Amino acid sequence: MPLFAVIGMAVIITGLGTLILRSFEKAALIATILAVFVFSYGHLETAITGSKETGSFLFLVIWAAILIICLLLAILTRRSLVSLTRILNLIGAVLICVQVAQAGYVLINNPKTNHTELNVPKISGIGAERPDIYYIILDGYARADILDEIFDYDNSEFVNFLQEQGFYVADSSHANYCQTLLSLTSTLNMDYVGNLGDFNAEMEDRNPLCERLQNNRVFAFLRKIGYEVTAFDVGYEFTELKNADRYISSSWITGEFANILISTTPLSIIFGDRLSPYDLHRSKIEFTLDNLADVGDNNKPDFIFTHILAPHPPFVFEADGSPTRPNRPFCMQDGSHYYDKGGTLDEYLTGYTEQLSYLNRRIMGVIDSLLSGNEANRPIIILHSDHGPGTQFSWVGSAKTNLRERFSILNAVYLPDKKYQSFYDNISPVNLFRAVLRDYFGADIDNLDDLSFYSPWKYPFAFVPINQSDGSILPTLLDYYKSLLHNEIDYKHITTPIKPGTPCNLSYCILFDSSGLTINLDKVYHTTHIELSLDHDDNYIIEIYNDDSVQYIDTIHTQTQPGGGLRFGLIRLPAEISVAGFTKVRVRPYGGDEKYGLGHIRLGTPKQRGQ
Repeated sequence: MPLFAVIGMAVIITGLGTLILRSFEKAALIATILAVFVFSYGHLETAITGSKETGSFLFLVIWAAILIICLLLAILTRRSLVSLTRILNLIGAVLICVQVAQAGYVLINNPKTNHTELNVPKISGIGAERPDIYYIILDGYARADILDEIFDYDNSEFVNFLQEQGFYVADSSHANYCQTLLSLTSTLNMDYVGNLGDFNAEMEDRNPLCERLQNNRVFAFLRKIGYEVTAFDVGYEFTELKNADRYISSSWITGEFANILISTTPLSIIFGDRLSPYDLHRSKIEFTLDNLADVGDNNKPDFIFTHILAPHPPFVFEADGSPTRPNRPFCMQDGSHYYDKGGTLDEYLTGYTEQLSYLNRRIMGVIDSLLSGNEANRPIIILHSDHGPGTQFSWVGSAKTNLRERFSILNAVYLPDKKYQSFYDNISPVNLFRAVLRDYFGADIDNLDDLSFYSPWKYPFAFVPINQSDGSILPTLLDYYKSLLHNEIDYKHITTPIKPGTPCNLSYCILFDSSGLTINLDKVYHTTHIELSLDHDDNYIIEIYNDDSVQYIDTIHTQTQPGGGLRFGLIRLPAEISVAGFTKVRVRPYGGDEKYGLGHIRLGTPKQRGQ
């Protein structure tokens, strides 16, 4: 573990320094100086340069020169070093704690691996045939129509390849969840997360869910009928199934924790490709792709699991497989978190398609190898993504979140007998193993309804149902918010300004009837003006409320404009209304064409109740 390695190196340096310098104080001071300099490197570079990009050789040279001077002063000085050592020890301890706080959430959430009794499906009858099963997760891999629509990428070559090889490709499939851990736990337990434990909407702890993933129903069922489980080290702690019968790792440096820790030190610059977190991440993916087709054990049936962290960020492959890496500290975050860490939309669009192109070629090679042998010995292959990409995805529930992008996934299955009667175009991952175990191994288990749920990162179990009546996915979270209450909506979901002239339709506006629309504020506002975009050919009464009491009324009249669409209106509030504050705004139409719409509303600076 990286933290133990750090402590071990400090002890070794102190011990060697004491033997050479014959001074424990100087040796301890040198170890502390090294720790302070190493673990402050990334933070100092970011603070001094003011950029999220790292890796400046000039900064490294300056940093190294200052380090050498400090080490020489520590060695040559004849003064007492007790006080100085204590101060630097404290600083070093704080810096190490900062690293652990930043990277260590994955360590804290590292799942327990004890086996638990599960409600395993009963077997009504099983034949002698027990083919190997390859379960391959391609993280963030979008469905073909989404690749074309958002990324302008034609994926027909890959999809056609799968179909020509005999795969069933579910071309309308949706993920059940928008987060990897939720998705894989649900799939391998063949049930929705809400049925797997006592997970409430305010719960942040993922530990119980990790345990459900480690000790899942699919593994238990297959072990019961003689299968051995093999899993690859994927570099993402939540899905590292270390309780597998065989756990295959490419490196002693494992996991996201180690990669993040290394990325904030100069080690990746000094040692280049050998210790770059991005190169370590790339090597894990390459190792899995190089060895995936060769790990089967002919002596017993195998279930082989791998979670390949691509085409999901970080983007470390060009289309031809040559290495690339972002010029900023290592992170594996997606969606709005990706942008928070300095990523851009153009970088995402380009990096994603480049990485996907390379991944396609490698997966095609793996499948060719798996299916090249005797037809009677061919495996079952389940190939799907846990969720879609995140160019328009918010981890905090933004109304603009593109749900179709995030939930539309690649989903393909290969069965040796080519009998796909249990599969259908919109089958979701929760039903994949239900179908396979029922058809191949006689499991007494029926399909569930195919449902999808959004949840924010902080509260993974605060599930928002996002299926429409026909089973399809709502386009955005705004569509969900609009469906919650008749003619009511929360202010936070409609604050993004919309340009005048924008068509007043469901794609851009909140439509409402003659009873009006209430905008609920989650705070007391003390602003002096309100900006609204409204349908241009209607009159509106604007009512300002403090709780249920009307405080002020104003009007916005018809303002016909060329081309129609939305127009801006501005309400100026009296000073006494601003001082008293208000909690709701009601927009009530009168006259007009009986087709009413609001594009956005913006207020001033909010203040909490009681301020």
